[in-house]
Amino acid sequence: MEILASWLDSPLGRFLVYSAPYLVVSGVGILLAVIHWQRHSKASLLLLFACLLMMVCVLVYPVVNLIDPDWFQGLGLRTIVLLLQSVSGIASTGLFIAASLSQRSSETELTLTAGVQTSQRSLYGGGPPPIVSSPPPAQALSPSDDPKARLRNLEDLHNDGLLTDAEYQAKREEILGEV
Repeated sequence: MEILASWLDSPLGRFLVYSAPYLVVSGVGILLAVIHWQRHSKASLLLLFACLLMMVCVLVYPVVNLIDPDWFQGLGLRTIVLLLQSVSGIASTGLFIAASLSQRSSETELTLTAGVQTSQRSLYGGGPPPIVSSPPPAQALSPSDDPKARLRNLEDLHNDGLLTDAEYQAKREEILGEV
């Protein structure tokens, strides 16, 4: 126990106690950005930059302290290091906010898929998507005449809860009847 207390009192121990949570959160953020890159590339890029800046913010002081242990004595270097830490911390916070808001849509988008008009909910709110009971004209049902693609789209709408079981079965039978 005494060894642990003396190690935690060392400069490296104090650094790890202070910076470990920030480094772990930044590491998880980088991992999430890489995992979700394909689906949310804009938000992932902003998150990646924010996490890297957060790491810079946390690592500036210890790196400068390792290079020049007496750095705090000189007013010029101390001011530059503290300014760099502040700017990188503020910038990373701004990037975190930008990443969280980058994929949001302020207006509802309408889509015609598999003959059913649906609306994507706005991430800022909105009611359930409307279901249109009468299908649009035949030429607007699908961009292609491929029944497999139409059936897949129909199944996706059903799985997302946008179609009832009865609507799904009726439209499925209609598509299969055209084959």
